[in-house]
Amino acid sequence: MKKIISATLLVALALTMVFTLVSCGGLSDTYEGALFDLKFSGSKVTVIAGENELKGTYEIEEDDGNKTITFDFVDEDEATEDEKEVLELIDAILGQKLAFTEDGDTIKIAKIFTFKKK
Repeated sequence: MKKIISATLLVALALTMVFTLVSCGGLSDTYEGALFDLKFSGSKVTVIAGENELKGTYEIEEDDGNKTITFDFVDEDEATEDEKEVLELIDAILGQKLAFTEDGDTIKIAKIFTFKKK
């Protein structure tokens, strides 16, 4: 009997962990914007500006119901020439903690940049 209860509790704990990880999973897919696109996968993000791409990470935080998003990209001295072209623009726009909202297939960053899921 103790083994059955232990096994049931273990399964319940495992399911709870899975649902917790899924609910905190973050963004996925590609979102189109006016100046550039953002491709999310797990905690990684790729900025696509024309033919150039810049890879980095992102983090979404929530405080008192307000969400913010921060991005972290390669340092300029470590960037390739192609990455440097995109980095200058992106770092100026996304180089700080920004307001973030998500509504269905649309995300809004800094209340002025709107991206729609492809």
